[in-house]
Amino acid sequence: ASVFVLTRMRYRFWIALPWSLIPAVIFLILPGNFFYFQNGYFSDIAVVLPFVVLAVLELAQDLGWRWRYRSLVIGAVIFWGTFTEWLFVFAVIFLILKRVCFRDEAEKAGRIGAAIRVLAPAVLAGAIYLAHLLVTGTLGLAITRILFRTSLDVSIEQADPITLQSLYWHFISTVRTTGFLLLVGGAVCVVAAAIWYRLLLRRGHAPEREAGALMSAALFLLVPCVAHLLVFYNHALAHDFTAIKFIPFLTFGCLVVLPVLFVLLMEASFKTITRAADRGEGRPAKLTSRLRAIVVIAVAVAAIAIFVKVFPARKNIFDLAYDEEFALEHLESAGFVGRNANYEDIFFSPNFEVPPLPPMLLYYSDKRVYLVSTPGGVMERVRGFEMEAEPSEYYICLVFEGGMSESWRRFVVGIEQKEGIESDGISLYRIRGDKYIDALSE
Repeated sequence: ASVFVLTRMRYRFWIALPWSLIPAVIFLILPGNFFYFQNGYFSDIAVVLPFVVLAVLELAQDLGWRWRYRSLVIGAVIFWGTFTEWLFVFAVIFLILKRVCFRDEAEKAGRIGAAIRVLAPAVLAGAIYLAHLLVTGTLGLAITRILFRTSLDVSIEQADPITLQSLYWHFISTVRTTGFLLLVGGAVCVVAAAIWYRLLLRRGHAPEREAGALMSAALFLLVPCVAHLLVFYNHALAHDFTAIKFIPFLTFGCLVVLPVLFVLLMEASFKTITRAADRGEGRPAKLTSRLRAIVVIAVAVAAIAIFVKVFPARKNIFDLAYDEEFALEHLESAGFVGRNANYEDIFFSPNFEVPPLPPMLLYYSDKRVYLVSTPGGVMERVRGFEMEAEPSEYYICLVFEGGMSESWRRFVVGIEQKEGIESDGISLYRIRGDKYIDALSE
């Protein structure tokens, strides 16, 4: 995407290629991405891919690139994203407003049709999701969660009000202080660029079409994310990974789109104020060439500064909640659990646990494994789950590494109705819940 934008803006390929690597590398080494894209692909992270794809398709279309079936492709991406996460609701609203309110005079006749082509796939995805909730009887649960995540349910504990300080502490683990400053600075630059762009239009000195396309791309990368944060702020401020939605703007937006947009706006201003630029056959004047060189150098310096600050911290989230030696030691056990787990199984072990976060071991086990020290501790944990299922409807699975202690051995041997599985020194005993309770009472 970066190469496409830069070459379209008539930057030489030998400049466009290394420049395009800057946002890609920084995107990968930011602590939030470095951790979550490898280990926990939640909907908040999964939505980033269709969001970026849609941003690039929109930018390509605005820059005049036409291809067959583009409406079908864009519609498919909108369906995909809407089916993934709520961010796309705000992205769709943005695109509808863009098509209805900001189309060229020559294109206004088709603005309603363009808006419908954006809305239809989103409505289809929403209808399928609603049908799923109705069929599974979970509509009430979904509504409850929406009320919680939007803080509309005043009976629950509310998140702290959104301030720059609260956002900083929310974003710092994902993008670090350097990334947060770049994000805030980029947001300020978007507002400034929008005002600048509007002033040029009002004075009848419209920048080139590319400036409008880049302005739209910068707003698209930022506005839906801000809207999502404000509406679902109880959810957003409770999870650091929600900040990942802003990283496409932080990287592609701040390090490619905005610098190129700045050059185009300056170029239009030169023509308006000093008449010092003459593009000739599409080539920038000396003043614009120097400005481009300055922007390229500034982006390179910023990239080096960000890399120096962020790269050493790329594993911070791992270090906060991840014992690498422990995970490697119990990797085979987690895989053993995953190969033998059934839906109705609840796993316990006196040797190790598989927590929900970080999700490295959970990736292999597909089930949590709860750490207990005694047979009685198992049912204490089960009672804390507040399950609706009867004891006869679930199974207690005990996992042992390298044999059992004497107390565990006496307990397990005393249960007649059990299923045993053993492999490479790891043993599993599956016992129906009511039989386990009977064994405890004996």
